[in-house]
Amino acid sequence: MGLKDIKKTFTRAMQLPWLPSAKQESNQSELSPRASAEVLTGKPPFPEISFVRLTEWTQSRSDAGIFGGLAFDQRVFSQYQFTRAPEITLDFWYRGTPVSEQSGQAFMGILLQPHVLTQDEMLQLAEILGPISDAFRALEGYHTHYRIESAEIGPLRGRPILSVRWEQQKQGRRFLTLFLDAVGDGRTIHEIHFSTPKDHFEENLSIAIDTFKSIQWASFTPPPLAAPPST
Repeated sequence: MGLKDIKKTFTRAMQLPWLPSAKQESNQSELSPRASAEVLTGKPPFPEISFVRLTEWTQSRSDAGIFGGLAFDQRVFSQYQFTRAPEITLDFWYRGTPVSEQSGQAFMGILLQPHVLTQDEMLQLAEILGPISDAFRALEGYHTHYRIESAEIGPLRGRPILSVRWEQQKQGRRFLTLFLDAVGDGRTIHEIHFSTPKDHFEENLSIAIDTFKSIQWASFTPPPLAAPPST
């Protein structure tokens, strides 16, 4: 996938709902009076997750359409705000369609072994990264509001996932995003986005880690990660 294709991917993805349209205010009174996902729907937003502890989170937004965040076009979007600090958000997102076969094959290959992604690997995953891939525009000298801080493959409770730390500079927010190979085909990508105002990311990162560590996977298990090469 070349840089022109990456730009097209970015243009199509710019209106994803988990991208903040404005800086969020810490106003608890604006939250909808909804309980956590466990109480609201009886199950987490994604079928491959049998449990995630959301007792400290309050659902604030979801796709219009079917109750619980499942839209008629098969997109999934559910946003939660941390109850004690509503400017901290946790978003569950599925774009509604599989990525291309080429991107899926690249993703499955990259998932096989724990490692920090190279620039070439990130370029291969531009379609999966979606709007985050706009950071690559800097390679051609264009200005971009996106900055990728790190991207790596590692296990989360035995399941290989891609985790990306990145910043949306225009909105002043930093993110930790997990990309899940939902059904083992490399093409059905479920995303979980943790974000805070950029100056408060590090001090609140433990909230994301504790939430992610609480995840229990459903019965489907992708192939295990290969051991890293010995040195």
